[in-house]
Amino acid sequence: MAGVYGFCYNITEQFPSKGTFGLTSQLRRALVSIPSNFAEGAGRKGGKEFSRFLYIVLGSLSEVETSMLKTPLTHRT
Repeated sequence: MAGVYGFCYNITEQFPSKGTFGLTSQLRRALVSIPSNFAEGAGRKGGKEFSRFLYIVLGSLSEVETSMLKTPLTHRT
């Protein structure tokens, strides 16, 4: 996962400084939450709680994917 963090930070560093702070922050927070929620779910007792955290992880992955589609770098021609 460390490679993914580095990739994300490298990509977000290339965003234009004007008007992308919210997107940069949102993307970085969503990315960091993925292993955090996985670890928290794994530390809980019971499969139902772990499953709930896995659904949260899936939501964060979708958020990262959507955020990457909205990036200024994906709209270059």
